[in-house]
Amino acid sequence: MHQPPKKTASGVTLIEVLVSLLILSLGLLGVLGLQAQSVRFQVGSASRASLSVALSDISDRLRSNLSMVPGYDMTVTNSPYSYTATWTAQDEVDEVTRDCSTTTCTPTQRATYDIEAWRNHVRTLMPRGSVNLSGNLNTGMNVTLMWFDKDFLSGGELQSAPVCPTAPEDDDDNRMLRQSCCPTAVAAPAGVRCANFTVFP
Repeated sequence: MHQPPKKTASGVTLIEVLVSLLILSLGLLGVLGLQAQSVRFQVGSASRASLSVALSDISDRLRSNLSMVPGYDMTVTNSPYSYTATWTAQDEVDEVTRDCSTTTCTPTQRATYDIEAWRNHVRTLMPRGSVNLSGNLNTGMNVTLMWFDKDFLSGGELQSAPVCPTAPEDDDDNRMLRQSCCPTAVAAPAGVRCANFTVFP
């Protein structure tokens, strides 16, 4: 006796294709997210890699003009190497007034040139790069390098770096904090990162 053909389910292949596309889409979204994170960390790493270049630059400048470093000559009261302008005040980088790399300069003129040239250098190395320089020859020159990090976020909003504590520097609780805190004098807004170093010329 002739058997009628069995009915087969239709549309199974289409459903499998749609599921496969869904899985592929989720995978691609994951890859894109990973790539975005990778780019974000590359930008942060590039800024941090620039820190050593900027630190080496100012260290060499201080050593080559030691008589103007605060604490070397007590008759020098207003050394240009004491630079404590706020973050906002450093938005505009001053043009170099006298290029001491090509002309003869006095120690004071050399110090002024060093700060202007160094600030320009830091600005090119890091996003809105800014500086803070304080201290003296005996206790060391405190160098703070600052830059704007648009990915310095917390809960989707720019966060503020901690302000440097006033407790003694040998305080164990503050030792790690001092590496990335921002000095009170710079009045750093949200999104600004700071890195602190001590240089002994």
